[in-house]
Amino acid sequence: MIITIDGLSATGKSTVAKRLAHTLHYLYFNTGLVYRMVTYVILKNHLTDPKMIVDSLNQLDFELESDQIIMNHQNITDILYTDEISLSTSKYSSILEIKEWVRSIQKKYLKQGNIIMEGRDIGSRVARDADIKFYLYASLDARAKRLRNRTKKLTLEEAKRELKMIDEKNMTSKDFIKPVDAIQIDTTDMSLEEVYTHMLSVIQKKF
Repeated sequence: MIITIDGLSATGKSTVAKRLAHTLHYLYFNTGLVYRMVTYVILKNHLTDPKMIVDSLNQLDFELESDQIIMNHQNITDILYTDEISLSTSKYSSILEIKEWVRSIQKKYLKQGNIIMEGRDIGSRVARDADIKFYLYASLDARAKRLRNRTKKLTLEEAKRELKMIDEKNMTSKDFIKPVDAIQIDTTDMSLEEVYTHMLSVIQKKF
């Protein structure tokens, strides 16, 4: 079974996707983490030309293990959450050649089946024939509180400003498309436990 989870930033996508995958013994594909790996490769090798970037990515030996990335037999996950990577990822994720490379990796993993893949264009572009599609959203205030609690570095107002910028970029991008056939869940007044329980119930009914 293929399950996709799309939605706005700070709605709980990654946390819930990881937990559902663990419960179901499915592979968890964290799209954002893959883009962070791409950014790491670009910065480490001082790459600028899209073709050279893709050539370097094609030579990578890496594996995605839940929310961990093993590259060249080394777990580089912690490195991918540094401020430098975080600030640069959105810049490189908008490059067409990089998007296409990531989508090719996504489709490779989808062929294995029994996977939960989360991101912002999964149900609409990458896995249009997924068995179950979810779309998570929440109010700006609720998402800002979650982002502040997660980073511990931002004030509430700073978190709101950051999310507004991300939302604006997403909404004006032709790649951010809400799947019309997705099950929409407003997580504003829900705990992550409640979101997880609700989504698991939907999946179990599908089984």
